[in-house]
Amino acid sequence: MFRFSTNTTLARRWEKLCRRKDRSINASSDRICSCHFKDGVKDNGPTIFSWSSVFDFEDPNKISRRTVKAEAAPQEMCVSTLDVNDCAPQLPPHSHDHSYQLTFERMIEEHKNLKLQVKELTDRIQAMSLKRAFTLEDIIGDERKVC
Repeated sequence: MFRFSTNTTLARRWEKLCRRKDRSINASSDRICSCHFKDGVKDNGPTIFSWSSVFDFEDPNKISRRTVKAEAAPQEMCVSTLDVNDCAPQLPPHSHDHSYQLTFERMIEEHKNLKLQVKELTDRIQAMSLKRAFTLEDIIGDERKVC
């Protein structure tokens, strides 16, 4: 266990490294376990607090704030007249790809196939419902199934 230094700058540095926002450090009574020091040496300072990271920001009062005002140079405006039709792409009328659309004949064929598929599935459901339910008597009556 290491006691906080009496040197105020070193004590403040240690306090910042400990990252305790819930309370302030009392340098006369607080201690830090040696496992929080690299190689367990007090001179290294507390460094092993992996749950967060240290952000060492400069004092905002010391940061010089430069205000550079760039004069906006007057820009020349280019005025031109454009016709809306000049900007439109010149494409032939049937050049669009509409391959995702189905023809009427193809839709009729797909409709017939789907109807046939629904009928087959309905017949299978009816055939399954007509089968006799499996009962305990089926097992008891057959010696091979009792094992």
